[in-house]
Amino acid sequence: MHLGIDFGTSYTKLGYMDQGNFINLVGEENQIPTLVVYLPSREKLFFGKMAMRLNQPGAEEVRFFKLEMKRNPDFRLGPFTLNDILREYFNYLRDEYVEVWRGELESITVSVPNYFGLKPRKMLLEAVRQSFGLSEVYLLPEPVAALLGYNAIHAQEQLEGDILCVDIGGGTTDFSFLSMTHKHNEIVMESQFQIGHDAFSGSELDRGVLRFILNPLFKMQHGYDIPAPITSEKNLQGEERYWFNRLMVTAEQVKVAIGRQSSAYFNIPGFYQQDSLVFDLPAELFMAQLEPVFTRLKKYINERVREKGELLGFSREGRFILDYLLLLGGASQTRGVNQLIADICPGPEIIHPQDLSFNVVRGLSQWKQAGSSSFLRVKTIYPFNFFIEKWNPVGTGTILEKLPFDTENLELDINGRHKIFTVPVASPYNLATNTNSLKLRVHELDSADLQAQVEQFMGQDLVLQVDDEEIEQDLVDLYLNLGASTMEVGKDNNKLNSAVNEKQLFPNLLSHQETALDLIRLYPDTNPRLLQDFEEYLDQFSSQPSSDYSVLLMYKLLAFLQLMG
Repeated sequence: MHLGIDFGTSYTKLGYMDQGNFINLVGEENQIPTLVVYLPSREKLFFGKMAMRLNQPGAEEVRFFKLEMKRNPDFRLGPFTLNDILREYFNYLRDEYVEVWRGELESITVSVPNYFGLKPRKMLLEAVRQSFGLSEVYLLPEPVAALLGYNAIHAQEQLEGDILCVDIGGGTTDFSFLSMTHKHNEIVMESQFQIGHDAFSGSELDRGVLRFILNPLFKMQHGYDIPAPITSEKNLQGEERYWFNRLMVTAEQVKVAIGRQSSAYFNIPGFYQQDSLVFDLPAELFMAQLEPVFTRLKKYINERVREKGELLGFSREGRFILDYLLLLGGASQTRGVNQLIADICPGPEIIHPQDLSFNVVRGLSQWKQAGSSSFLRVKTIYPFNFFIEKWNPVGTGTILEKLPFDTENLELDINGRHKIFTVPVASPYNLATNTNSLKLRVHELDSADLQAQVEQFMGQDLVLQVDDEEIEQDLVDLYLNLGASTMEVGKDNNKLNSAVNEKQLFPNLLSHQETALDLIRLYPDTNPRLLQDFEEYLDQFSSQPSSDYSVLLMYKLLAFLQLMG
């Protein structure tokens, strides 16, 4: 069994492929709530449906705990660290859903948002490996898995070209620009960023239904409001938490029902406490009451997504230049969402997966099962910068210096190991005070953060720490290992491997240079000796790995200057 785990912000889905058919391991539930409840009286964590039904005093609930991996890695729930919570959650998935199928587990592929840095990625990898006792665990960006899942179902109509993927999930809305070419079996993910659960998502729509539709109707019928702590979701205690979860489920059911018809009738016994709620809801009222929520999505696309598209070349003069818009996520079926997206992004065809519920997990389960990882090259722009500490040349203590490796613009193989910097041992970057020792500290910062100060990091963004290790060489190489989600210090015995991986960053480089040489030959006035030197260098370049492409550029510039002269 090659297991796929769609570890979503609000829900998790599990499944695998069997002879071309997708097997849903969750059963009729289809999805598992990604939330955790800590019960101090029992010093125990609860997950899934059980956690939603808990009605105990003192219980502490955390919805969307996945987001804490990025926002607050030091998060704790009672005595449990975030690492503990993740490991216990995947233990729960293993015991309740996976082991009952009694299949032999060969690999696990887990979805990961591209806005996760190295530390949350590594945290996720280790939690799954520890829970399942399996080393063959892989991370795959969510939009890539979605595209694979779509193309698997629509084998005769596979998407190709420039695509904007909009995934409106329960907790967040994620935007990704993808470029897909079948000729070279390559997917390039240009960018991914999120709105966040406080702006627009399925849960925010449900909150809007509860606050702006259900609560006013309930007050009209019974003369009192649902208590403010429940509708505002603040300082919820045991019984209040129970009613909030129950009312949110009802709000979601209303949202789904009105998405399928122009008007809907509801009769909800025991809506709150012993009081029922009966009403007709026309689609026009639904749209009018949720206008503030939809406005947030429209504002974000116009201000943030369009700006990012212009930087990447996917938008010009206020219009997106795309082949398709792939609309994903359960909340994307909400009434008004499709039309809103079409109005904001005119031009590209809006595509919905045939199997929306399991599209991402289907792609994940095929990553190893169908051998996609062996013939499909997936590249990504890694939206983080790296900063190395060095001694302050004009004062005391240390300062930060940004590493020049351009992760924001280079297309990096998601399983590659990429050399990003060389540290001279005798340099300010070596913080060791002992001769022949090495002490390094490298930090990671979201590329959206423009300023970096030592005090800002406080250790949580530290991705490499080498403390006074003995060193014999004069130079030390640093590597970004995306496959292992780590920053590594290179040794002499892997420099060749590094050069090979660097060359893979530009898989078509050699053929492009040979094409350039052929074009230069077409001009009769080009110096024959220059052509001969260029050709000899290409022969040398093709026979061994190289990390210096400046000579290739020099030959082309010389030819260009000669022609201009």
